[in-house]
Amino acid sequence: QLMTLKQVFAGRRLVVPDYQRGYAWQAAQVRDFWADLQQAARGRQPHFTGTLILERSIEADAEEPAYVVDGQQRLATTVILASALHARARALGIESQPTFVELDEV
Repeated sequence: QLMTLKQVFAGRRLVVPDYQRGYAWQAAQVRDFWADLQQAARGRQPHFTGTLILERSIEADAEEPAYVVDGQQRLATTVILASALHARARALGIESQPTFVELDEV
């Protein structure tokens, strides 16, 4: 199922299980990710970041987290980028709310 970032984060708490490796992307992977986003923005096309696999119990309720089984590196990089953009906007005096709405259109 294809989802936007807004849909991925809406109404769920995401947790990276302990058995997953730590954040391991180096500068080369981050540069590639940034280049992909820039290319998507220039073409006004959606950016397919890859597969994100979330695991939840069949009996899961809204309070139970979804575990990130695959895609944690891309997901973490996206959150770091959104946080950095938000911090920069605040430093420039631009009022913004932390949201992924703008990223849905990239």
